[in-house]
Amino acid sequence: MTVDTDHTYHVLAGATSVLVHNCEDGKLTDSARKKYEEIADSLPVRVNDEGETHGVIVDGNGKELSERIDSSQNYEYRLVNDLLRVTMEFDHPNRRLGDVATSSHVEAKVAYRMWSNRTKNADPMHVDVIINNRNGPCGEEGSLRCMQVVPYILPMNSTLRVWYRDRNGKLVSQPIVSKRTTN
Repeated sequence: MTVDTDHTYHVLAGATSVLVHNCEDGKLTDSARKKYEEIADSLPVRVNDEGETHGVIVDGNGKELSERIDSSQNYEYRLVNDLLRVTMEFDHPNRRLGDVATSSHVEAKVAYRMWSNRTKNADPMHVDVIINNRNGPCGEEGSLRCMQVVPYILPMNSTLRVWYRDRNGKLVSQPIVSKRTTN
């Protein structure tokens, strides 16, 4: 399928409906930007950059598509860890030894939801999530941060775009692109 205009649509993966958003990377209409900002402002404040990160999946128009997701060690944390243990491309010594703390992060949980709804043909999938962490996806310290781990959770040909208010209060985004070679 070739799509020439920005929009959100559903495709069927077997009996499962998968939401796909098609837009120029990181570009929002003025109306969508306003809604993204409102959603970002509605998320809990992380005082002194501490506490759980919260997020919500949105479409390109700023419509919330999920319940609020947090970085607790809930059932999705276990599912993400289980997936990483069997993902051969994720070649890290801790892969089989124990839990990866990043598995509790909002970005990892959203990537897992995308992986759970992947298509047999590895059709491209793009999802936006807005989080309340003004540092954005973690990635500078250590080797098991979101920017290193989430690419191996995402299904092939997929991108997770993480939106957040930075330290200056500006709404910015960071793409995380799949590094998987198989689904």
